[in-house]
Amino acid sequence: MTNLVLAGCTAGSVACGLVLEALGANDCYDHLTLPGLPSASIHIAERGAVLCVTQAREPAFRDKLAALAAEAHLDVVLLRVALDHDRLIVTADVALELLPGTPWSMDDLALWRGADGALWLVPPLVGPAVSITPDGFWLELLPPYDTFGKRAAGIDRAEREGACLLSPLEAW
Repeated sequence: MTNLVLAGCTAGSVACGLVLEALGANDCYDHLTLPGLPSASIHIAERGAVLCVTQAREPAFRDKLAALAAEAHLDVVLLRVALDHDRLIVTADVALELLPGTPWSMDDLALWRGADGALWLVPPLVGPAVSITPDGFWLELLPPYDTFGKRAAGIDRAEREGACLLSPLEAW
């Protein structure tokens, strides 16, 4: 399959757009440069968060997230994007500022889209997940699915949605 990418539309911008839409922050953010993080970083002040996007493989940038979250008192989410045939693969490393100075970190979360449209970052197996809502990034003790089949279906939905946004003509 040949990917037809619209001019100015990158895998990183699509992944970032999906998260910004779930946050309800489509037009209320600032681009910024942070030492040690990708140049594609966005500060969403109303949600107390920084969203970074990279195509670099793990563990690049991972060691900077918790320190920034603790220092700046912000949730920090690093999206890693890759194209794989007809899919946009998005994984995330997060550091959530749950308690002042003590961020909660988790790596290698997958972007997950629920049948109801909800967007989440879910763990590789079982454990806490992060819901993405207009109120921000929220640590949830239980993931939004109860079987690995439902987990796979949600990741598949997110990957296909991203690919359709990157290559809308291929979806026809």
